[in-house]
Amino acid sequence: MTWFKKKYNSQNRNSSLYKLAAAFNDFGVDKNTCQDYLKGFEQKDFGSVEILALINSAYKKTANFNTKQFEDKDKKDKLINFVLSGKSDAVILESLKSTIKRILSQRFRLLKR
Repeated sequence: MTWFKKKYNSQNRNSSLYKLAAAFNDFGVDKNTCQDYLKGFEQKDFGSVEILALINSAYKKTANFNTKQFEDKDKKDKLINFVLSGKSDAVILESLKSTIKRILSQRFRLLKR
């Protein structure tokens, strides 16, 4: 969400929130979760109907759903350093166990929906 907070333009809410909704779609975020999050941007002159319309527009692009993945730059850099420093496969795998378990758990929860 860091990128969105940096780029959010309150003068152009519709466009900004559409880009966020489209990113949620691209990254496989459930539409209901997107709706719940974007409700927080509702204002008197920018209501739930307008927000729902931009979400529906972003999620119409069904071919884009879940086509992107988040990248943990710190973990990636750590892995690269392990490999470049000659760490054994066993040491590398051990250091990544918690990350692998977390990812598999998240994927399993998504499949159960």
